[in-house]
Amino acid sequence: MIKKILKKESGAITLFVLLTMLFFLIVIFSMFMSSSNKYLSQTSEIDKIKEEYEQSVNNIDQIYNETLSENLLNKQK
Repeated sequence: MIKKILKKESGAITLFVLLTMLFFLIVIFSMFMSSSNKYLSQTSEIDKIKEEYEQSVNNIDQIYNETLSENLLNKQK
């Protein structure tokens, strides 16, 4: 009878430990996925910002060239 009680208790403890470990693994996995998704979204935002910056830099060069050519034409007149 004592052995049956001990087996039930150790079985219950083992089940509790397994469920606790499973819970913590799920929590850790969800934290990993959340941080991974944040990293991917930040990477895509950085790419968008780079593209906008490159377009604005190209636009600045174009404006400079147009202004320079207008100034040269005005000086020749």
